[in-house]
Amino acid sequence: MILGIDPSITSSGLVVLHNGNVELAVSTINKAELTIYERVKTIYQQINGIVTKTPFDLVVIEGFSFNSKSGDTDKICYLGHRIREGLEENKKTFGTPWIEVPPTSLKKFVCNNGNAKKELMLKEVYKRWKFDTDVNDIADAYGLAKFGMAYLGQDSDLYAYQIETIDSLRNPKPAKKPRKKVK
Repeated sequence: MILGIDPSITSSGLVVLHNGNVELAVSTINKAELTIYERVKTIYQQINGIVTKTPFDLVVIEGFSFNSKSGDTDKICYLGHRIREGLEENKKTFGTPWIEVPPTSLKKFVCNNGNAKKELMLKEVYKRWKFDTDVNDIADAYGLAKFGMAYLGQDSDLYAYQIETIDSLRNPKPAKKPRKKVK
């Protein structure tokens, strides 16, 4: 079983795939009047409740979006770090592995375009896998779960760009060496 998590302060998407079939597809919608602490606590408890009750082969979480235009970067980081902290605790306690997929890698995997818009993600998730949703967060979480299947070798029906995306996460390019200063 694989869990895809698209973390968001307003509505995190969660999708559980078991043998490629959807077992759970939900969005954790939070009330705007809640404090940031209450929102993060609620989302974390929902995710942690799922992770601790199910023996997952892999949990896949979308990485931070450093180009976010929402102005809530501090809140998104708070939520993201709290979820990752919980995933690390579960890894130690239950042995549940997890990986982080950068947003551009997810978009490349789903759409063959690392800069794809949300509407295209929805369209491609349906076109490619016949998973129908009108909720962006759930479509992203589904793409993350499918990424996890491919990452574990549980999906052999992949396009070359999807294989390339998986390989780039497994084997990241070494960091560029700093240039020497010219005197």
